[in-house]
Amino acid sequence: MKVEGTRRYEASRERVWDVLNDPPEHLDDVDLLRLILREFGLHEQARKAEGADLAESAEYAALLAELSRVYMMTGRPDEAIATADRSLTLAGPHGLVRPVVEALINKGTALMNIGRRTEAAALLRGAAAEADRHGMSFGSLRARNNLLGISASDSYTDADALEREGYELSIRLGNRAFEQQFLMLLAFGAIRTGQFGAWIKEIEALEEAEEDIHPFYRMGFAGTRGMLASLRGDRDEAARQMEIARVAGTQLDSQLATATLALGTAQRAFFEGDWNASATSALEAGKDSNYHLDGPDLAAQAAVAGGLDAELEEAISLLRTQEGTGRVADAALAAAQAGQLARNGRWEEARAGYRKALSLRHQSGDVLVAAFDGLNWGLLAGEQDPEARTAMTEAEAFFAWRGGTPMVTSYKAAFVPVAKVAAAAPPPSVTRGEVRAART
Repeated sequence: MKVEGTRRYEASRERVWDVLNDPPEHLDDVDLLRLILREFGLHEQARKAEGADLAESAEYAALLAELSRVYMMTGRPDEAIATADRSLTLAGPHGLVRPVVEALINKGTALMNIGRRTEAAALLRGAAAEADRHGMSFGSLRARNNLLGISASDSYTDADALEREGYELSIRLGNRAFEQQFLMLLAFGAIRTGQFGAWIKEIEALEEAEEDIHPFYRMGFAGTRGMLASLRGDRDEAARQMEIARVAGTQLDSQLATATLALGTAQRAFFEGDWNASATSALEAGKDSNYHLDGPDLAAQAAVAGGLDAELEEAISLLRTQEGTGRVADAALAAAQAGQLARNGRWEEARAGYRKALSLRHQSGDVLVAAFDGLNWGLLAGEQDPEARTAMTEAEAFFAWRGGTPMVTSYKAAFVPVAKVAAAAPPPSVTRGEVRAART
């Protein structure tokens, strides 16, 4: 999740968005850059931008780097990449470091958002290394944070390592905003890797010591607690935490905050068996680039459980755009397609799909969603497929060890069964060991 929303960006984003989409005709690039800097409260930089020789100046290189970030944050990747390149071309002759690092981060993030992930990873890792070398703490943390967008689609284990590195670095550098950011990500990722409640004590200690917690992180901390409460079947506490998150979110004028609340709403509805509400909110959240994978993945899970054909087809269509970006993404598509096949009575193909999804989920460390795949597979197949039944038994045990049995009971009661199950048992040569081989 790429949280770039410092207070100055949140306060100015909509005004800058309006300027970029409908710039006054009398403004050239230089004047536009000055206007954006003033909107962000960077008056000193705007003052330095005065002068006839601006277009060849070091200040202009820095302004272009800033503008590329605006384009990246407002969903205009092509402009972000082109503007970052202009900044890099100009910064080189001046021997600049900070604008180069910032432009590389912006370009790398924009490339990631349009699917050019190898280039993105190389640029972001290079930016992080240069920022480290020159003691640029904000650039170091920002590059690592944005690099998570690549790790998260392939491995929660790798993402956790990167988050821990960012968290420890932010504490060492005294950067409170990124400390809150990485802590929020660590707590949420721990749920996906089956470590329910990990990092909650650190959140509590931070809340006790820090009065000025950014509303986005208050929202994220409450959302994590709400998710834990929902998974354990405590609907009252889940509702209380989601209300805390909603109130915090109202303080932000942010597309990301809106999408994050939508995803939290979808998760709560999913755990409570409200399939329509979950799929609708998850698809809405998926419109934000931070949730292009999590949104349709959750929507597909809910649609499979609720027998929602149209929502499942839409989620699959969105997941196809993420295919090949990593194991988490490929597992999400495999599970969604397997559920669709099962709903259509194509049991042999569905079994192969669920085997693939479970293997990839476990390889990537995403054991929480693997458990929901197991529940869905078992409930779809009923008593006709011993392998599916075993997957469901393992899922029930996973949740039981973590206090989630009440949630599982409600989930099973709300599940919409297949009208007529005609599944055949797998061939005797196929063992559960083959499916579980990658789980060690």
